[in-house]
Amino acid sequence: MRGQVPGGCTRYRFCSVLPPAGARELHRLYLIKGVRATTAIEGNTLGEEQIAAQLEGELELPLSQEYLKREVENVLAAVNEIFGGIMGGEPPALTPDWIARANRRLLAAGVGAPPETPPPSAPPRKAGARGRLLPRTRDGLPGR
Repeated sequence: MRGQVPGGCTRYRFCSVLPPAGARELHRLYLIKGVRATTAIEGNTLGEEQIAAQLEGELELPLSQEYLKREVENVLAAVNEIFGGIMGGEPPALTPDWIARANRRLLAAGVGAPPETPPPSAPPRKAGARGRLLPRTRDGLPGR
């Protein structure tokens, strides 16, 4: 009996403890949660249910929110690239250069900002005590 446990551990060390369906569901769950957390840092307001719908190819958003969907797609692509390398036996070397390239790819795709964000406008000028407009200061704000 003493020799059976170490032998069994060696023989089954590469086997999953979870059944394949359970492992897939757990992977999906943590993929959704990870993508949600990653995009939320940048202000993406899509929830886990919406990200799950996007994984299924069923997410429909108004045109004004399509950029949120694109952000999720870009993060999913980066995660899938890493995971694909790991499963293929060639995990990417997560070096500063690799991270910088991944970041540039996400930024080039517009992650973190809605498309065509209008530039901030100057605040309205205030009227003084006699109803005259106050001159603007050097920074463009109304003042004395």
